[in-house]
Amino acid sequence: MAVKKGWCNMPLDELADALNAKTHTRVMRVDRPLPAALSADGVETPLFFELTV
Repeated sequence: MAVKKGWCNMPLDELADALNAKTHTRVMRVDRPLPAALSADGVETPLFFELTV
């Protein structure tokens, strides 16, 4: 479906880079490992992230 809608051409890398710059690398993505800046406050499993705020 994403390919049919043209969503595969979204500038995700540029958006992620801008968000990481603003948040000091504290952006969580389900398709990437938990960032080092959040690893002390969070737990990563194959099914979910758990973050203590």
